[in-house]
Amino acid sequence: MAIETNTIKVTEDTTLDDVLDAADDHSVRIERDGVEYLLYRESLDMSDEWDEERAERVRKVLRETAGIWRDVDLNGLIDDIKRRRGGDLESSEWP
Repeated sequence: MAIETNTIKVTEDTTLDDVLDAADDHSVRIERDGVEYLLYRESLDMSDEWDEERAERVRKVLRETAGIWRDVDLNGLIDDIKRRRGGDLESSEWP
């Protein structure tokens, strides 16, 4: 579901009250001199579908990348990190 958005072209007669009133029920795109801004009320509940869409994308990435580090030589990786840092720091000394 797309988020409903009205566009307000700002003129010298546009007041902040006009813009905020327009943003009461849905987001508002404000255009002034060719530059656009998006305004929405923080309390609007636009999260349900967005959160589920985002959650599904995260699940997809997790499925695709699960086990990708399985064959990494962890001790070799740690040694390489220490070598590149220029010292033999213990893990408790790492920044």
